[in-house]
Amino acid sequence: MKSDSKKILTICLGLLVYFGTFHLANSQNHNDKLITIGIDFDKSKPLKMSDLFSEIKYIPLETNSNCLIGNMNIPVFGKDIIIQSHDSEQNIFRFSNNGKFINKIGKLGPGPKEYHSPVNELRLIGDTVYAVDFISNQILCYSLTGNYLKKYKVNTKAHPKEIIQLPDQSFMISLNATDDFGNIIKTDKNFKILSGFKNSPLATHNSLPVNFRRINDKIFYCESFIDTIFDITNGTLNPFMSIDYGKYHTSNLYLSLNKQDNKVFNKPHIQAFYAGENYFLLTIFYPFQYKVHSVLYHITDGKLFMWSELVNDIDNGITGGHSGFLAGYEMIFTLMPLTILEKFEKMTDAEKQDPKNSGFVEMASKIKPESNPVIMVCKLKNDLL
Repeated sequence: MKSDSKKILTICLGLLVYFGTFHLANSQNHNDKLITIGIDFDKSKPLKMSDLFSEIKYIPLETNSNCLIGNMNIPVFGKDIIIQSHDSEQNIFRFSNNGKFINKIGKLGPGPKEYHSPVNELRLIGDTVYAVDFISNQILCYSLTGNYLKKYKVNTKAHPKEIIQLPDQSFMISLNATDDFGNIIKTDKNFKILSGFKNSPLATHNSLPVNFRRINDKIFYCESFIDTIFDITNGTLNPFMSIDYGKYHTSNLYLSLNKQDNKVFNKPHIQAFYAGENYFLLTIFYPFQYKVHSVLYHITDGKLFMWSELVNDIDNGITGGHSGFLAGYEMIFTLMPLTILEKFEKMTDAEKQDPKNSGFVEMASKIKPESNPVIMVCKLKNDLL
């Protein structure tokens, strides 16, 4: 009888299926502790941007000799935009929210106030920028104006990857490998280790993405090859959401180098995880078709959108591929100048004169090959919020 009750409960939970606007298999199993969403890669199709976004605006980053940027990432987007360049100098730049260059933050070098290797992560906490120096196991602190403040040493054998501060002022730090403490550690506000957690399936070395994300007063953690998003707000790993790949979880194909059934690598995995206002954004790699899919999940009501690519039908511009991230109620993309110019040159005169395309056309007409990248800000539609 007890076994039958469990089966009935499982069946009931399985019936709590919510089909999103695009009829994706979004199975949302609710109990007091866990949400489960089902992923159907076969139903992931190109998606019109107008189905997600109400408007697009562009922030061209100022270009001058003090802030030349090629490839980059955006660790901080808000009133201040902090850019990390991926060139030989590994500069960290601060821009205003309209793209005006303000100052550099820190410097790559051997000095005591400099980061010794490319910064693995940047966090803005209050008015302090925390830079994770991977090689030296140091956390360097800078003011927003770029001045060095202080640094902390993380006393682990493994190297720190990402950090986030919890509501009690303690920190959680992910490590690149599992050491005596685990692969995630909790420290006090001065980075003294308090406890650790062993959670990674890659015990000896983990160069794969690990993401800490914040939504208001909640903090979440996600690792590429663990199909669970954890709520770590109280300093422990509490499962919050499970990703169910169903029939896509395994395949007869073998992708590992030794052609054996590797349960870690021969399965779909999360490439990136972001959190906005009541939303999760996941970028999932399906290795057996070598395709990337994006999933936008609304935590409040379970609405789910999934796409293999975005189609810009709002202003006929470009999309930024799968590289977007969430910031509040907006999705942010980085557009490279040569890609912008290539699209602009292919537009017909009629397309350039179409009023709905004016935002992209006005921006693109001012871009030069040597310009800095442009940030594309896409506002989520009100009926999605």
